[in-house]
Amino acid sequence: MSTSKVPIGKLDSKQLKELKKNLSKFKKDPNFKRTRSSGPLGRLLNNIEKLITIPTPLSDNQNTIDALYDNLKSQTETTNDPVDPISIRAAVVHQLLDYIKQIHQSTLKKNQPDQTFISIPLYDIKLVGKLVNLIVTEGAYSCLPQGVGIPLQKRRLKNFEVPLEIAHVQDGEQTRSILQEIVDTFNYVLDPAKDNQSDLQKLVLVGSGYTDALTCSIYLYVTSSPEDKSTALANFKSLESHAESSFELLSVYTLLISNKNGKTKAHVEFYTFVMDRLNKLPLERKNGVQALIDLVMGLRDNEEVDLNKLQHLLNLLLSLKNKCGLSTVEYFQALFDQFYQLLVFVNRPVMNSIVAALIFRLYGLNKRVVIDFMFKRLWYIFDPALKPHNKEDNDRIILSSEIELNNAFNVLLSLSRRSSTFEFLDCLFKPILPSLWGYLIYQKKNEKDFSIVENVMLTYLSLDDKNDALDHLFHNCCVSNGESWEFAEGENKLTLIKSKVDKKNSSLDEMISNIDFMLQTFMQVLNSLDDNNSGKIQFVFIKALKRWFKLDHDELNDDPLLTLIDLKLLELIVEKFKDRLGKSVDDLLDVIQSFMSMKEDTSNNNLNVIAEETEEVDSDDEDGDDQVTEIQKVVFDLLSTIMAEASITESSIAKLQKIKEETTSPKLKQKIDEMIANKPVLTSKEEAEKQIKDKQLERALKNIGDPLPPIKVYGLDLLLKLAKTQDIDLNRCVSIHLSFLRDQEPFLYLNAIKGLKELLDLNVNDLLERYLKIYRSSTHKLDERLRMGEVLLRYVNDHSELNSEVADSILNGCFSLVRKDKKTGNIDEKLRVSAISLLGSCCKHSNYDYLKGKINDIYDVINVDRK
Repeated sequence: MSTSKVPIGKLDSKQLKELKKNLSKFKKDPNFKRTRSSGPLGRLLNNIEKLITIPTPLSDNQNTIDALYDNLKSQTETTNDPVDPISIRAAVVHQLLDYIKQIHQSTLKKNQPDQTFISIPLYDIKLVGKLVNLIVTEGAYSCLPQGVGIPLQKRRLKNFEVPLEIAHVQDGEQTRSILQEIVDTFNYVLDPAKDNQSDLQKLVLVGSGYTDALTCSIYLYVTSSPEDKSTALANFKSLESHAESSFELLSVYTLLISNKNGKTKAHVEFYTFVMDRLNKLPLERKNGVQALIDLVMGLRDNEEVDLNKLQHLLNLLLSLKNKCGLSTVEYFQALFDQFYQLLVFVNRPVMNSIVAALIFRLYGLNKRVVIDFMFKRLWYIFDPALKPHNKEDNDRIILSSEIELNNAFNVLLSLSRRSSTFEFLDCLFKPILPSLWGYLIYQKKNEKDFSIVENVMLTYLSLDDKNDALDHLFHNCCVSNGESWEFAEGENKLTLIKSKVDKKNSSLDEMISNIDFMLQTFMQVLNSLDDNNSGKIQFVFIKALKRWFKLDHDELNDDPLLTLIDLKLLELIVEKFKDRLGKSVDDLLDVIQSFMSMKEDTSNNNLNVIAEETEEVDSDDEDGDDQVTEIQKVVFDLLSTIMAEASITESSIAKLQKIKEETTSPKLKQKIDEMIANKPVLTSKEEAEKQIKDKQLERALKNIGDPLPPIKVYGLDLLLKLAKTQDIDLNRCVSIHLSFLRDQEPFLYLNAIKGLKELLDLNVNDLLERYLKIYRSSTHKLDERLRMGEVLLRYVNDHSELNSEVADSILNGCFSLVRKDKKTGNIDEKLRVSAISLLGSCCKHSNYDYLKGKINDIYDVINVDRK
């Protein structure tokens, strides 16, 4: 009978069950014995197997160490048997440790022709693990006093078939010598010297053995005599330095301080020493802060960001300042150095979000610290001229290397993606905005990746309601380098900053070409800005017009190049965005009115001349006159177009009448009369207010649709403001927030949680049931339900006392999640923990009379939790 072959990856549950049933028929051959190679390592492993293979169960009056010693005697044929138990233990442990050294020597990388493969066979790794476990139990645990070390119930000693019954021996010189030999052996094996690298090292570091040797070294140090302290401390530091994972070290130390069974002086000193290491480790190790974040936030088990844990983490980091043994400056330098390195890796969104959130909170507590230890580092890289003068820098050609500049930009990117507050971003970007603009220009001009640089700038500029940042960029839009430095390409084809060594001036054609390129790029940025926040184009247009008309008292520069830039900018705006300039004409009319009020008798800046000469252009004028007339024509055509398309308000009419009174141009007076006569006037106050609110809603929705997370969050904030003034349907606002609650980006869903809680504050009666339906419903994804639980928890904790109806709805929702499903008997533990936490907060914030009626239900929950 033929059977169809089904690929393993496509087996359904029925086929998989059948396969398991068939495989279960195969039994291990009791007579099968795996043969090893006849080489030195094979013979060594055979000897180890003979030594550590003991009968199970053991005979009466025999323990593990006795059985091992019997095997040892048969191997060594010794005649001088030790008589006391501690000497027997010392002999056995010595042999076990000697085998560890021999394995290390036999697997040295330098002796292997092909170092890509591990020399210890896969089936013998289990044997090595068993050997190490015997050293742990019969050497370390037996010789350490009770209450020192990781509690056995919290250990997972794999491949250990002998029952873990520890026979503790009396403390003395022999026990200390056993512990010392364990420390020395592991220090020898783990020595990172190049000619000492072996296949055993990785096995020891990731499995049992290393943590116990570390524990032994700590105990030996705290109990050593004053003259032996320095040697014992050196042994400990050497062992600790071998650890590759700071997370594992923190985990081990946390487990060590959880064992508080002993009350002796040695126990107290051991506990104190480990606590001291816990306080110093995060800032001593290069990835210590990352390890602490992983441990406190539980990122190894769950990538959900818990804001309550975030505040605890910040408090923990700040508490290290007085415990880490560093000065205040050294502490913050070490902390922010690690923050900086973590933000460089932009492809780790969860870690980035946590670090950025910590920095934002620190900025709120003390912005000077964040500026001095984070922002200035970025400023000095992007604009070397900001760096305090150093004689060593005089001869430097490369001021910011490829790696420095690339990493600094990644940090800017990480911070900008996860901040929706303009104050923070303004403090960060303001000193280096011209440099960042120059970086964008260089990247784009040299056909490198520039879009991500543009996005960072858009994030910053979009959050600026007052347009101060845009004004700053407007004044520097034709600046691409510093006075003493410039961007260049490095050996790795990445951008760097170097000193200007070639002082040769550019040709006029090249300079004009560069200006055109920068203005075109500025137009693209301006267009993107205006898409999300209309009015940006008009702001720049008015600024350029004022500067060109010499109306801005801060702009008294008669530089002809600046005049050329303004003219080109005005022409580009009119050419590309003429339709957008008519949306709000009042500001533009203010400029014209100010210009009309000027008493200077200058032909180039008189609107009457503009109007008259526009109608009568003498083609026989000299070239200079032609140029002036062309400029005047551009301005008059522009104003005519705007006035023709603009929506007229009462304020606009008043300004137009004022301009009409001050001009002597019949053409312009006629134009104003036609405009007033033909345009409908928006006199209704309600209609004007509605237009403003509609514009705000349009802006909020545009921001929400933006691909940049900070701008999305800014849009959510605008929606919240509209919801609070009842200018948007509440359910629509909730639906938009719920869509962000499902997002995988922590920065977005955390802000959605905050917004949903504020919306619940606005109308708990209408929204609570909608929230609870999501929280209870199994049709929604687990992440969404857990986040909704966080929304409800925040709402409850924010109220000193809940009314009975709200408390009843939330409690009933919690009860349904805590109890097991009657049909399936299943319950998700994360959801259950969330519900119990919410239930506890409800009880805390509900009045006593109401809770009396819920006692039985609460008691049932407690009983279920105990079971």
